[in-house]
Amino acid sequence: MGFEDNYNIYINLFYISNILPILPQIRIRDKKGRFISFSDKNSSNSDKPLPKYIMDPLIGNMLGDGHLRFTHKDKEGKVRGNSHYAMTSKSYEYIMHLWSNIYYSICTTTLPNPWPNPKTGLIPTQYTFHTKSLIQLTILHKLWYKWSDDLNKFIKIVPLNILDLLTPIGLAH
Repeated sequence: MGFEDNYNIYINLFYISNILPILPQIRIRDKKGRFISFSDKNSSNSDKPLPKYIMDPLIGNMLGDGHLRFTHKDKEGKVRGNSHYAMTSKSYEYIMHLWSNIYYSICTTTLPNPWPNPKTGLIPTQYTFHTKSLIQLTILHKLWYKWSDDLNKFIKIVPLNILDLLTPIGLAH
């Protein structure tokens, strides 16, 4: 990755984390009473930066157990990324808080999944959920991960501009 790529990523993240106002955490409904998603495919929001109320916790979670991954290619052939969360059953209330109060606008409506599945008769030890595949998360992936030829996989790193990205809210997460 060259200087221009790093510069473009830095500018995008600076815009995402510093310029957007904090939006109230409310759910907007359409005429039929359905929740309107931030990342709705029919919406023009799919190419806009993520709101600050999503970015701050996302950056904080990336310092911990947060995980970004590539999921699929879109119609234009561009790879899209999503965020994946897996936490122990002791953190059930926190994972439900993340899913229902913070990331609800970029997640599917599927509840966090228990693992192992309770149908097996075993007690769940973890709960997982993931977000929708978004171009904004692909940009973050490029910042937080570097390709390792030796291991043949992406390795998570702390970005050099973490001081610019991290906020008190993110640190709390």
